[in-house]
Amino acid sequence: MNPGLAEVLAASGQRRSRWRSLLGVEPGEWRALAWSFAYFFCLLCAYFVIRPVRDEMIVRFGVDRMQWVYTSVFLVMLALTPLYGWLVSRWPRRQFLPVVYLVFIACLGLFWLLFNFNDALASALGIDPDAFGRGSAMTLAIWITVFNLFVVSVFWSFMSDIYEPEQSRRLYATIATGGTLGALAGPTITGHLAQAVQIDTLLLISASLLGLCLVCIAQLVPWAQARELARSGSTREEPIGGTVLAGARLVFQQPILRALALLMICGVAIGGILYNQQIRLQSEIADSAQRIAFFANLDLWINLVAVIFQLGITRFLLTRFGAGWLLVAPALLVIGVLAMIYGNPTVLMVGLAQVATRGMVYGMLNPARETLFTRIDREARYKAKNFIDTVVWRGGDMLTQWGIVMVTALGLAVASIPLLGIGIAVVWALMGWLIRRWERNTLAPPG
Repeated sequence: MNPGLAEVLAASGQRRSRWRSLLGVEPGEWRALAWSFAYFFCLLCAYFVIRPVRDEMIVRFGVDRMQWVYTSVFLVMLALTPLYGWLVSRWPRRQFLPVVYLVFIACLGLFWLLFNFNDALASALGIDPDAFGRGSAMTLAIWITVFNLFVVSVFWSFMSDIYEPEQSRRLYATIATGGTLGALAGPTITGHLAQAVQIDTLLLISASLLGLCLVCIAQLVPWAQARELARSGSTREEPIGGTVLAGARLVFQQPILRALALLMICGVAIGGILYNQQIRLQSEIADSAQRIAFFANLDLWINLVAVIFQLGITRFLLTRFGAGWLLVAPALLVIGVLAMIYGNPTVLMVGLAQVATRGMVYGMLNPARETLFTRIDREARYKAKNFIDTVVWRGGDMLTQWGIVMVTALGLAVASIPLLGIGIAVVWALMGWLIRRWERNTLAPPG
């Protein structure tokens, strides 16, 4: 062989080896990993393009009525969960996944009409245009919140169909990095366009990105079928079956699912406390475009922190220590952060708290948590997981916001609410420890 060509091939092999080491990927996994990475990138980019819009819609609706937004979200979740359970019970994966995304794309088109023709639609319905606009704002805020939970939950359920537990510990951090890069691109797009375009344009950008998700799903279905063949000896995709409310039943029956549900409640309670204080502070900014740009920049910094974890720290810790420790560590950070902002909830301090806690949750806790779902059966992966990621999550949000209303009505200052969060974070750490024990027992050799 030509010595020059041999050197080039050797250098190429070394580069591939370095990439395999960095990403934790083995031969034969590159194509599935690339499509999974692209899928999560497009999905979270689609969400984070419009997430700052959601925050702006809540400000427009009224900060003191935030609890009604989350109550509405929770009720919508209760209504949609049986419908989702029915869909999962009766249709194979390759059919119901595209349907979920097509429905959300259609909804974005309807909101585009609402915001593009607000005055004309209000006049045709005989409604005051300002009142119609406020109603549209609340509806969009609710919808974006529901949208995020359903599509991300479905994504990770699908990933657990494609990858084995051992693969998930190596690859989930890399896949999560694709989502984080999308979560960086989304607010960057919105931050640059907030002063130049209307909200309806951002909705169309998000819909286009969801269309790309459909392409990724089509490419990944064969890998899910291959795993099904290895597991059951058949490539035929059968519906998951069961009842439409099986997700809730499974959560109450299985200790590990109960622990994951309680962990979720603790996490969203902490996030709700910080979010409530952030929205209250940002409502003092008069300019709508400035508020959207601020929310976009905050999301950008949060996701920069997350990607630092995902590019190396999380995968190393997952393969070295397992998921349990990675569920405990963010709770300890939260306790320190809440202690720092107690009594001093300035814009800067609350913003830094959001960046630190949400960045660590996205970059460390979420990938670790998702690996645990590869060790439970398929019905639980799609139904119980979806119940936790939707009803439990938004139920926690609703209880948090009403809890804030209640304790402030009883005389507790808003600035003192982080003290309650510290107690919640202690319960969070305890749940992480219990889940760590379950994980250790499931990995223990038989006999």
